[in-house]
Amino acid sequence: IATVHTQSTATGATTAKISSNPRYTTNSLAQKRVTILAINTIGFHSKINTSAPLTIHEPTAILTNIINAICNRERGVIDSFHGDHFVISFNAARANAQGPVKALRCAMDIVSDMPSIFSSSSSSVLFSMGVATGRACVGHLGTVGMKRLSIVGKVYSKAMALERICRQYGSSAAGKSSANRISTGR
Repeated sequence: IATVHTQSTATGATTAKISSNPRYTTNSLAQKRVTILAINTIGFHSKINTSAPLTIHEPTAILTNIINAICNRERGVIDSFHGDHFVISFNAARANAQGPVKALRCAMDIVSDMPSIFSSSSSSVLFSMGVATGRACVGHLGTVGMKRLSIVGKVYSKAMALERICRQYGSSAAGKSSANRISTGR
């Protein structure tokens, strides 16, 4: 049996505290307006030899370092990455009142700051990106064995869906190349 206690903070955010079976952690969730930037590369794996582990590390490290530096500059947080796919949040783990603007600036800078190592040949690396802003519950969720900061709400799914639509159908041009696509939604 779980017990939910809600309370409004001075800033107007609603906080929910969930107490339940001892197997689960006590969680605090706050409802916030967050922005999610979902990024996927197009052509990254064909640019590097993915069958040789040693050839994957350097280009992946370069890609990750550039995205991380830009993300930090815009006060975003990389919530997850899997090789060449990144999810960045704004105003979730780190306060950022200008989340939508910062997310778009982050997306544009990622496209323009990529080194020529990724775009010098005919199989250049492009990006598809989805940006969504909306209300979500943000906080630590999990069990005693695993707990992490989570963003729970439609905004996360929307950003992922926009990135997939952008990849499949294209959208407005961004950055130096008209082939890079960013799709936005609310």
